[in-house]
Amino acid sequence: MSDAVEEIKNKIDIVDIIGAHVNLKKAGSNYKGLCPFHQEKTPSFMVSPELQIYKCFGCGEAGDVFTFLEKYEGLEFREALEILAEKAGVKLERRNIGQKSKKERSIEINTLAARLYHYLLLKHSAGREALEYATKIRGLKSATLTAFEIGFAPERSGILIKQLKKKKVSETELLEAGLVYKTRYGPVERFRGRLIFPLKDHRGRTLALAGRILPQYDKPNIGKYINSPETPSYHKSEVVYGLDIAKSEIKKLNQIVIVEGELDLLTPWQIGVRNIVAIKGTAFTDSQIRLLSRFSKNWVMALDSDFAGDKAAVSAIQLALNMGISVKVARLGKYKDPDDFAKAEPEKFKKAILKAQDAWDFLFEQVFSRYDLKTGSGKAAISREVTPLLSAIDDSIVQDHYVKKIATKLEVSEEAVRQKLTNPKKEIASELVDIEKAEDVRLSLEKRLISVSLQKNPRYLLDEEVRKLFIKPFTKKLLAKLSSFLASQEFDPQAFLRSLPPELATGFTEIYLQEEEGEGGNRALDIERELAKITLRLKIMNIHEQMEALTHKMKLAEKKKDESLLIKYEEEFATLSKKRSEIEGT
Repeated sequence: MSDAVEEIKNKIDIVDIIGAHVNLKKAGSNYKGLCPFHQEKTPSFMVSPELQIYKCFGCGEAGDVFTFLEKYEGLEFREALEILAEKAGVKLERRNIGQKSKKERSIEINTLAARLYHYLLLKHSAGREALEYATKIRGLKSATLTAFEIGFAPERSGILIKQLKKKKVSETELLEAGLVYKTRYGPVERFRGRLIFPLKDHRGRTLALAGRILPQYDKPNIGKYINSPETPSYHKSEVVYGLDIAKSEIKKLNQIVIVEGELDLLTPWQIGVRNIVAIKGTAFTDSQIRLLSRFSKNWVMALDSDFAGDKAAVSAIQLALNMGISVKVARLGKYKDPDDFAKAEPEKFKKAILKAQDAWDFLFEQVFSRYDLKTGSGKAAISREVTPLLSAIDDSIVQDHYVKKIATKLEVSEEAVRQKLTNPKKEIASELVDIEKAEDVRLSLEKRLISVSLQKNPRYLLDEEVRKLFIKPFTKKLLAKLSSFLASQEFDPQAFLRSLPPELATGFTEIYLQEEEGEGGNRALDIERELAKITLRLKIMNIHEQMEALTHKMKLAEKKKDESLLIKYEEEFATLSKKRSEIEGT
């Protein structure tokens, strides 16, 4: 396995792989871009073609080309290995590949189940009533049923178990894939009497199933909609329904229309709204937001008409807005959901998407619409609800815009609104961060000196006077390793990294990837001048620390009334002071 991995790494350029998903720009010997694992406005994601690694200095995510695909695409290592092996032209032997993982087996079994249920709906007499319900009652067309592989699970249990047993699928595997559950009478199929909607990832792999009960099987104690439970292949918080079909249209239009459920998606899709996905409820997760933002950062929410009172929905919109995503809200008017609207007035539904309102405006208007502005109690209620919304706006310019707007509507001063937003704890936390940063200046300078020296001349760090500038344990250990390495060969970043123990390797990676930081990350930066500047700052810092130590010693000598010792320390202090003045004057 390790041989195959190393061969792939030698043939694959990490910049090409990551560059297919992230907009990277050259930054000296490295590449820089916006991190795909968290939302940011200033690039802090670095990729090194020399070390064949990446590192985000914002969220801390780091790794190699395999790690990137695993995290970005939600793959297991074996899946990433096969994809990269194909790209690199490396043939994997079965002993390299091994047996299928539980995740892959779960996907395979759910795929078989989805195909069986799809066949039963369209081609088998058992699905006749369900097909009539889907087409005549729900208005779904044959092309839609085929495109989304919609199926039907008969009310009588046993068909799935019997058919998949012929495909060498055991009852234990059906249980692990979420398709059956245990009872004291034996395994029972989970989705009996339901229309089936395969839940796929953006690559089109069937991870799980969702089911909508048919009216004739509906009972008070049965959920109208159910999903597969969490399985090796399915994690509800990470799946967006319909993305596999919508992604090409999303990229073409640079816009995503977002609805709640499967049927709210299918009807608009039939009338031509093809850039549409469903989030399976109103509560967005961070994983879903990050996934969708990879395809477009322009969203139109077309959620059920009562969603404005749903705290989960409002929180999700706030989260997306503060991640730098442009979110708008489509007004559904008299219709309770997109399914009803698109059926009744398809052209008006399309216009509602085109005329969608900015989300912050929509959220604030919803608050104002619920209370009487003419009364003091009404204004107090509005104040209580808009303050958390205003506080949730990270962008100070956007926040200021709405402070002014709300102050005008409430007929109060802007200062009165701003006072509600004051957060002393936030200010204290900020001060503590500044103190911590100040304490880290020394370590940052030592790391930066190593970084710049590696660009200019690694052997500069071996000079005895330069080595005296380093006092932090980490940098001293790293320099010792570098000295040993350079004693027998020229500096090679990959070879040096391989020679380091894990506790030093991570730190070296950060130093090497940060080589273009400082003064705006401009490659035109005069490295020679920066090297001299950092060296000078560390020399002054060393002298300053020595002078502080002498000051403490002089105070002790004064207390002990030791004149000779006091004179000695004063002379040393004067010498250091003169030396500092000379250095600062250079």
